[in-house]
Amino acid sequence: MRLRKKTVLAVGIPIGVILLIILLLHSPFVRTKVLQIIQKNLLKNGIILSVDSFKYNLFNLKVKLKNIELRSSSEQDLPAFFSAEELNIQVPLKIILGKKIELKNLEMKHPSFIVQVDEAGVSNLPRGGDKSQST
Repeated sequence: MRLRKKTVLAVGIPIGVILLIILLLHSPFVRTKVLQIIQKNLLKNGIILSVDSFKYNLFNLKVKLKNIELRSSSEQDLPAFFSAEELNIQVPLKIILGKKIELKNLEMKHPSFIVQVDEAGVSNLPRGGDKSQST
């Protein structure tokens, strides 16, 4: 009986800790921090990301964004070059292990791509890393 109790504890405690960690990773606080990291990395490449809602599920590796806008950080007064009412993304497990970006599934609701260039050649597209924005 003691051996069975020890076995249950030896298996149950690590599983409980793993489940607790996964629950914490899905908390609104951590989700907000993850979104801030993504926004900061995009800003380094001259892109401002705005979303109303950002959710993810680590069990099925799905990400859901609502009312998303991507715009150039150098020409913020121009329209966003991409917007969508909703964006659903599923990534393969191997993306976590590498640096290569790969999508398993991508669904967009009401996407809009706008490229605007004025007579002086100024466009709403990002030009890469914006040195004035990175700190």
